[in-house]
Amino acid sequence: MSIYIDCKRCNERNTIRTNATNRSDLERDKGEVIQIRCKKCSTSKEYHVNEFQAQLNRNLILIAGAVGFLLTLLFWRFGFVAVISFTLPAIVYQVQYSSVRSFNNYKIKEIVKAKD
Repeated sequence: MSIYIDCKRCNERNTIRTNATNRSDLERDKGEVIQIRCKKCSTSKEYHVNEFQAQLNRNLILIAGAVGFLLTLLFWRFGFVAVISFTLPAIVYQVQYSSVRSFNNYKIKEIVKAKD
């Protein structure tokens, strides 16, 4: 799963590095408001944690497919061909999909500060 934000000025997708699996972990890790500098237009803006989105990490799914293919070649004689080839990428996809869905559905309650 990768976490990204679209730049408000140029709409470039900017990803952030984090091990957070949900918004509350992201808030604990980076804070409620995160300052991001766009890679394309170099504009620096502050974004609330709720503005970030998660997406599937396709590279991880491709790696799981390659590992499944290599294991298929290794276990060809034992008859586990279809099981290994299709199950490993499917499991990785399902885990990624559920993580992305739970991240995108959960929102942090925004605290409105009273002005004096």
